[in-house]
Amino acid sequence: MEINITVRKDRYGSKFAFAGDHELFQFEERTHNGAQWYFWPAGNYNPTVFNGKEFPMNYFVDACKAKYMLDMKETSLPEKVNVVGGKSRLDWMG
Repeated sequence: MEINITVRKDRYGSKFAFAGDHELFQFEERTHNGAQWYFWPAGNYNPTVFNGKEFPMNYFVDACKAKYMLDMKETSLPEKVNVVGGKSRLDWMG
């Protein structure tokens, strides 16, 4: 199974990974402690943080697979993730 992901950005700069119309999780880049990427796959209060400007693509793909499986009540992880929209938003400050 493959899932198609669209990355959307809100007016505040937060980014969201969507599978179809279903929001999987929020993420964003921040600069208050140097360059960092923040991800909230488990909720609003406990982000996973990556230092540096380089986008953590392996983490993003794995988070998309896991959230999709859990949210959609699938019995196995999707095999492939395709970013079909908003790919430029995965670049630093994109």
